[in-house]
Order: sequence, then structure tokens, then C-alpha cells
Amino acid sequence: MPRVPWPPLVVLGIVLSAWGLGQVLPLETPHVPYARLAGWICVGAAALVELAALIRFRTEGTTILPHRDAKALVTDGLYRVSRNPIYLAHVGLVAGLALLTHNGWLLGGAVATFIALDRLAVRPEEAFLTEHFGEQYQNYRKRVRRWI
Repeated sequence: MPRVPWPPLVVLGIVLSAWGLGQVLPLETPHVPYARLAGWICVGAAALVELAALIRFRTEGTTILPHRDAKALVTDGLYRVSRNPIYLAHVGLVAGLALLTHNGWLLGGAVATFIALDRLAVRPEEAFLTEHFGEQYQNYRKRVRRWI
């Protein structure tokens, strides 16, 4: 497996950068009714998706870490809807934080998170899984979208 930056560190870097930019050059989002509630829902949903994926990977006896070789291909549960529910959760977490804090930089951070994870994690992982699981992974790719 090629070396992939640990995705939570990528997310943390983006969140800290957006927070820092917000301190130097505030960019507030409009105060929309129920934005905080929506933010909490996004953050909570992201946490639940992460937990469900972690449990599923452990049950399958494989790793959730992108820099370690997968021993099994998980294609059920959340993975029937998206090939990357954990990374979607990361994006949802950043978007939720943007809604909670009204930090416009975090909205841009959600987009940056999506792009960074797609380029730095998803594509290298797809190459590895194609090589490692071959036709099984190719069939899975045909059935399930990369993101949603």
C-alpha cells in the first residue's frame, strides 16, 4: 500500500487552518435559523458513521488505517451506499463545525477536505484495492459510487 497521509490529520490540519484564518480574517456565515441544530446533526452523524465503520472493520478482521494492507473487502452496511463513508463523515464533520461556529473558512474547509481526501487517500486506496482484490473490487466499484 502506498504511503497515504492519515486522513484525520489532514482534516485536523484543514480545521486548524480555517480556525486560524477566522482569527486573523473573520469570515462569518449568515446566521440561518437552525444552523446550529444542523451542525450538531452533521457532527453527530459523522461520529456515528465513523463508529459504525470501525466496528464493521473490526468484525471483518481488517484495518481501518489507510497505510496498512486490507485483509478483507468490506462491501456491506454503509459500504453498500458509498465506497467511502468514513471520508464522507470527515467532510460532514467539517461542514457541521462550519454550521456550529458560523466560520465561513470552515465551509471552504469542507470543500478542501473533500478534494484533499479524494486526491490523497481515496485514489491511492482504490489503486491498492484494485491490485489487491482484483475482480471482486472491480465488481464492487461498478455497483457502488465512490462518494454517494
